[in-house]
Formats: sequence, structure tokens, C-alpha cells
Amino acid sequence: PEDVKTAISLYKKALELDPNHTQSHLGLADAYSFMGTTGFMPFEEAWGKTIQYTNQTLALNDKLSGVHYQLSNQAFFIECDYNKALTQMKKAIAINPNNAKAQQFMSFLHVISGEKERSKEHLEIAISINPLSQETQFFNAYFHYMTEDYNESLKLLNKCIEVNNKNIPAHSVKSICLLKLKRYKEVIHYFDTIPQD
Repeated sequence: PEDVKTAISLYKKALELDPNHTQSHLGLADAYSFMGTTGFMPFEEAWGKTIQYTNQTLALNDKLSGVHYQLSNQAFFIECDYNKALTQMKKAIAINPNNAKAQQFMSFLHVISGEKERSKEHLEIAISINPLSQETQFFNAYFHYMTEDYNESLKLLNKCIEVNNKNIPAHSVKSICLLKLKRYKEVIHYFDTIPQD
């Protein structure tokens, strides 16, 4: 969260120089959505700012892949509208097929609806675009978790945690993998061992 707060500060400085800089508006939307989703800011406050900055970007340029990516996130996390999220993510990918974040989120949308092959296709595209991204690596681990390959998921999650031991999603899914693998003793005190700040 400290890194994200730094990013927010820098994006705001960029907007002071150029109030119409779309990538800074999008960056702020993305940063605040992270803060809200992970609980580092109150949910409503963070997502309110996400909506604000997404709408400002939309008004400046509705042809950006990133703006449709953000609209998809809003549809999923705020409106709980799966079909709208899917439609907006398809637009994001149609505009820019090399948007790795959009490809990995499309993979997520497909895997939670049980469309494993379509999910895998989008995941492989995301990995080919940005193989070093920790976020993409997490989505890879999540795909294996959702397809019940818990050992592979655990291996990939451990790699994510080695790079960033404060990776909240990785810790959350890892604990479930351990449960699925009947490694109960490791789960009981699992969250006592992770960094608290």
C-alpha cells in the first residue's frame, strides 16, 4: 500500500502539469481500486475515487483499452454485473489485445464461470505479453486452483510469496489450497505467520 500511495501522489502531480493526461487518470483509478479491494482504504471511499477517475478518463477518450478495463472492474466489484464486466473486458481487448491486465482478468472471468479452455487461452496470452508480472503469475496460480490442480497452484503461489511476502491474494488462495490438500496443521496458524504491515 505504501508503494500505491506513492504512485497516487505522482499521478496527482502529473495531473497538475496536464489535467487531461488520460494515463494519469487511469493510473489513479487503478490505484484506488487496489486500495479498496485489498482493504487499505474504506471500500466506498476508494471505489468512489476509482469511479471518479474512470469517468474523467472516459470523458477525455472513450477509445482507450484501459478505460474499458476499469469499467469492467467496476461492473464486477461494485455493480456485481458479470455480463457487463465481460462485455467491457471484451472491448478492452478488442482495442488493445496486448493489454495483459485485460487478458488476465478475462481469464479470471471465464474460469469463475467454468469456461476453463477459454480462460486458459486468455491466461496464456497474458503470460506471453508480460511473463514477469507478479499479478499475471497470481492469476496463473488462481487458474490452477480453480481447475483443482492444487499442487501446481501451491507451487506458483509460493513463488509469488517469495517475491512479495505481503501478497494478500496469494496468501488467501494458498491457505485454501492447503485445506484442499488436507494439510490442516499448516492452515490452523497460517495467518499468524504472514507480515502484518
